[in-house]
Amino acid sequence: MKFKCEIKMDNAAFDPDPLLELRRLLINAAMRFEQLQGSDPLGLKLREGVFLDALGNKVGSYTIEGED
Repeated sequence: MKFKCEIKMDNAAFDPDPLLELRRLLINAAMRFEQLQGSDPLGLKLREGVFLDALGNKVGSYTIEGED
């Protein structure tokens, strides 16, 4: 199984400290995985998703590929 993630960090939400916004995005993804744990084990809701920055813009996406 493989987790692929891409986040573009070149917009205003990442200024002045890009690592703070990146941290927020990754924590939100981890919380989503935890909330859906057991209810959708690697089903449709967890196989792919998007990252929205603090301003609501899509800045990236992730996919989980392969068999369980």
